[in-house]
Amino acid sequence: MKKTLKCVALSLALIPLLGACSSGIYSDGAVEKAKCKASSFRVGSFNILGGSGNKEGSRERAEIGAGLVRFHDWDLFGTQEMFDWQKSVYLGKDGVYGVVGRPCCTKEEDPKGQRWGNYIFYKKDRFDVLDSGYFWLTPTPDKPSKGWTEKQYRICNWGKFRDKITGKELFFFDLHQGLTPDSRLESAKLIVKKIGEIAGKDATVFMTGDFNAVLTEASIKEILASGLVQDSWGKSKTAPYGHKGTFMPANHNRDKCDQSGKSGGKKIDYVFVSPNVSVLKCGVVSDNRDTRYPSDHFPIMCFVKID
Repeated sequence: MKKTLKCVALSLALIPLLGACSSGIYSDGAVEKAKCKASSFRVGSFNILGGSGNKEGSRERAEIGAGLVRFHDWDLFGTQEMFDWQKSVYLGKDGVYGVVGRPCCTKEEDPKGQRWGNYIFYKKDRFDVLDSGYFWLTPTPDKPSKGWTEKQYRICNWGKFRDKITGKELFFFDLHQGLTPDSRLESAKLIVKKIGEIAGKDATVFMTGDFNAVLTEASIKEILASGLVQDSWGKSKTAPYGHKGTFMPANHNRDKCDQSGKSGGKKIDYVFVSPNVSVLKCGVVSDNRDTRYPSDHFPIMCFVKID
């Protein structure tokens, strides 16, 4: 009996030590990784390449893209060049995602204008939508218009979200900049101004899009010089994965986007984040179905955590 009591007492005495050992073991990674995994989430940007819903190749591309974002389990992502029929395919019937945003122009606003949009998708079981809005990338941002030397309507959709797990709030901006350097630089100045007006200087901000510019161009430098956001590729804790570029010229404006997986080395798609966001890892996703790609752009994704 005395031996039994001694064993029990010894066992009880060892519990704190075992706890300390466990803490020591997990402090090397496991506990922190578990906490980080719970509070981190996946952000993406994807120019899906607009197309006609009457064409078999375009519909197949949309189905591949919708499968891609689900397979990689994206929580929050911005799209570009998305028509209504493509939005329906990406939303699917599983009820996983909600969406905010409006097209660059409606038929009533301009019967001849491109009616695609930059829509923001979010997991409904992870985020609540608190607010949303939009502005055009023009000198008259409050009304449908074309700006500077750009011939197409260009819009920025934004949403304010609350993370249901952490309770933290964030602003998400999604856009598609123009094809001329002048329009990109002037709209970059507007974007910086609008982020300050809508989100404020101390808010958590994500901005995704096809910026039609490499990192060294004046328009990107203008955005980064504001200090409001940083390039996720530059602050990732691990080296960026995958292709160096995001645009496949050989697939440009092709209905099927088949066979060419060469990017040409130009990265023109970005996920920008505010300074208080940690980027755990990031990469270019070059998934395809038997050499059939969902777009002429590779989607990009980041694992992020709000500090």
